[in-house]
Amino acid sequence: MTALKGAPRVSMDKKRNRLEYLSIARGFGMLAVVLAHTFVPEIRGASPVISIVFLCICAYSMQLFIMLSGYLFQRSLEKYLDGSRFRFCFDKLKALIVPYLSMSVLSYGGAALAFMVPRLASVLNSAGLGKVGLAQAAFQIATFENHMITHLWFLPTLFLIYVVSILTGRFLSRPPGLIAGAALFLAAHYLPMPVLAYRVCALLIYFCIGRQMAFLDASTQKKWIALLIPVFLGSYAVQQAGWLSWSIPLEALIALVIGTTGALSFIAVSRVLAGRAAGCALSWVGENSFVIYLLHQPFIISGISGVLLMYSALPHLVICAITLVLGITIPCLADRFIISKARPLRWMFKGEFSAKKKRAVAQ
Repeated sequence: MTALKGAPRVSMDKKRNRLEYLSIARGFGMLAVVLAHTFVPEIRGASPVISIVFLCICAYSMQLFIMLSGYLFQRSLEKYLDGSRFRFCFDKLKALIVPYLSMSVLSYGGAALAFMVPRLASVLNSAGLGKVGLAQAAFQIATFENHMITHLWFLPTLFLIYVVSILTGRFLSRPPGLIAGAALFLAAHYLPMPVLAYRVCALLIYFCIGRQMAFLDASTQKKWIALLIPVFLGSYAVQQAGWLSWSIPLEALIALVIGTTGALSFIAVSRVLAGRAAGCALSWVGENSFVIYLLHQPFIISGISGVLLMYSALPHLVICAITLVLGITIPCLADRFIISKARPLRWMFKGEFSAKKKRAVAQ
């Protein structure tokens, strides 16, 4: 009996170690996202260096999450295709859209209450936010046009990418699919379109590239490090210098190179850190990345930053450090001691509708 119990555990441990780099990569990405959000407009405007770092983070961070989602999707593609595609879409609806709607309603409701307090209203006004009526709020949440909480775009965008990917099956993992993804990426730079359509067109190619990662072994990805990081830094320098700004196709191409090499660089580095002490903290952040992403904005990062900027004399870097730590720890504590303890909160913020608790996986 003991041997029978031990065998599956060894297998699971091997699988966990083999996929630890995915949690580390998510940890890298989530740290970058939270750090970028600590650089609120007042702080970015006061420091050109911080502004450059902010733009650099934005050039690859969410592309990294899209790429990881494509990789995981491809690994389980046969299971998805053998099952119900409607069921797959419904599960993603629960996992992504329900938390999106819950956080949107909470944010709009919280902002409405904040506008009733003069000091908090001044903080919101300084951030460029104004009062929103009920009908206008419903429209913004449904379409994401002028949505008050800009970082939430990732959830409906990823949901739509999943829907497109499951409906097209294996097509987007093959050369014609990659060409189609690249064409949509270019179209996003040329054609005016609704914000969610733009996001899907601009990011679908990264999902396709992530699917290609499933066909590569670990040693090959590690060997990319020496090439990826210099290409990423060099491409970003070219973009910031504006050398290709005279051509929309070339500007789009350099953005694609930056997003791809930046994301792949962190994935490759994560493979190196897997199984080492340095990767433990990043892995913990990665395992909690979904709840951190969902809850760190706007009340923790922007809210605390706004109050500290307006009512304290703390240096900007100190404010960034404070909000970075709080933006990571508060969501994790809220998840552990509040959200995970109450079933309604689990389905609202983590899309977990079953009676049995289960760990939310960052998409």
